[in-house]
Amino acid sequence: MAVMMGPMAPSAEITLMPNRGNGITLLQNSHGQIGNNILNTAIVTVPISATTSFVTGLIPSFGGYEVQQSNMMTTLTHNLLYDFSDPGSYTKYQGRSYTLLVCDEMGLHKDLKPLQLLRSNLRAVEGIPLREICTANPGGPQHGYIHHNFIARQLPWHPFLGIDGQQWVVCPSVLTDNPHLDHDDYVKRLKAACGNDEDLLRAWLNGDWNINRGAFFAGSIDETKQMLRETWPYPVTKEWRSYIAMDWGSSAPSVVYFCLKAPGDIGGFPRNSLILVDEIATHQPNDLTAGLNWPPSKLIEYIKENVGKD
Repeated sequence: MAVMMGPMAPSAEITLMPNRGNGITLLQNSHGQIGNNILNTAIVTVPISATTSFVTGLIPSFGGYEVQQSNMMTTLTHNLLYDFSDPGSYTKYQGRSYTLLVCDEMGLHKDLKPLQLLRSNLRAVEGIPLREICTANPGGPQHGYIHHNFIARQLPWHPFLGIDGQQWVVCPSVLTDNPHLDHDDYVKRLKAACGNDEDLLRAWLNGDWNINRGAFFAGSIDETKQMLRETWPYPVTKEWRSYIAMDWGSSAPSVVYFCLKAPGDIGGFPRNSLILVDEIATHQPNDLTAGLNWPPSKLIEYIKENVGKD
């Protein structure tokens, strides 16, 4: 049923469909129960101008946008949003072109393959810039991936080429950077959310990605003290002890470390300091916990190729 008078007159639309759509998802009866409702749609439209209208009510869909009961799932609609919970969602976007891709809370997604598929839709004619913006907090399933591929690769605010060949910039921030927040109240809420996990709370408050809960050295890692931010400037003479350390894996990744032991007080490294010069990790590009199933012979050849590289 629809009632309207003239192009600029307010209108109302009511659809009676018992136990269909919003009638069984959004409406509660006087007993707090959901379902057994006859209403499916109840919309009021008030035109503001020839091109703009104010729409309110029980709206299952208007122009592609959908109202959905909050269920903590990442749901995107109307070609602007993407449902990461539905493996088949990409088919709706395949072949379309966009110039901006925004992924909120990247670290919470269990699988980044949908995001990588969406990156193929970033395309435009020459001269139009393409951008991807990803936000994330420490912790979550993709913590290691984000730290390895973004946080640890370059100083903040310095552009760098990522493993995908694209230019990225890491832009850190903490809650005190937002002047519109009640900082004291928000800190209390974060403490409640973290429970007894002090490492996670510290990470959230300070924007510290150097956490690895459950790891032996979790509380001792500090990039500002332990990561070399420049090309190795010292000649490696025979006094330096060089060696390779390896943890073998097939379905799980193999990890190979190229190491040096300092012969004395050189460059600020005390005698017998251990310097990790380079590493090999045979993990899947999108999953740091899944190996490439390489046989030992392939891993050995790859190690030989990397020995002696600058």
